[in-house]
Amino acid sequence: MSTAEASAAVKPTGLLNHSKFWIENREVDGKEIGAFILEQQQLLARFNDATEQTKRETLATEYNELTEKWGF
Repeated sequence: MSTAEASAAVKPTGLLNHSKFWIENREVDGKEIGAFILEQQQLLARFNDATEQTKRETLATEYNELTEKWGF
C-alpha cells in the first residue's frame, strides 16, 4: 500500500475505521485495499462536484456498487 493509500485508509471519518472491515479482509493484499479506498474517495469527490442530477445518480450507483462489493 502506498503512503497516499495508507493515509486515506486511516482517516477517522473514512470507511475503513471499522474493525469488521479489517477482519473480513485480512487476507486481501494491501494494494487491493488501497486501490479500493482511493477509488471510493474519487467517486465521492466526483459526486460532490457534480451539479447535474443524472450524473449524481450515476455516480451514486457506482459508489454504492463499489462499497457493497467490499461489504459496506
